[in-house]
Amino acid sequence: MTPRNLNWDGCHNVRDLGGLPTVDGGRTRPGAIVRADLLGRLTTAGKLQLLEYGVGTIIDLRTQREIAEAPPADFAANGRAPVYVNPRAQQQLPSVTARLKRATTRAELYSLLIDHYPLSNVRLIRAVAGAGAGGVVIHCHSGKDRTGIAAALLLSLAGV
Repeated sequence: MTPRNLNWDGCHNVRDLGGLPTVDGGRTRPGAIVRADLLGRLTTAGKLQLLEYGVGTIIDLRTQREIAEAPPADFAANGRAPVYVNPRAQQQLPSVTARLKRATTRAELYSLLIDHYPLSNVRLIRAVAGAGAGGVVIHCHSGKDRTGIAAALLLSLAGV
């Protein structure tokens, strides 16, 4: 069985969503979906580890401002690169930003993120469903909130 915690040099929070039990008695497929933190921090060795793991698509859940501040990993030196997708479809509205800042629990924060950005969530699911060969990595900055929501949505759809 594939280990769930992965060591990709430069990242600190990389986990395979494979091997989890489903309600019908099955298990999620290892190598299909991996959640991670900021892939732009991957070292040359870390990029090679990602590619050797079979990743064919990277889904970056960060905003355009975050991407400009910390650009995605550059795979040009590796001779091949995963397909890069950024499904963020909606601007963060000031009224929503204020509500997010007032959230007192993670559950409230996550509910607000799901409720106020439905198009981004639909685009995430479509990107995973339409991904080509190889595994999919979903990531944001620290691989915690947005990536956690994305993982929960995808695992729920898989029956976990």
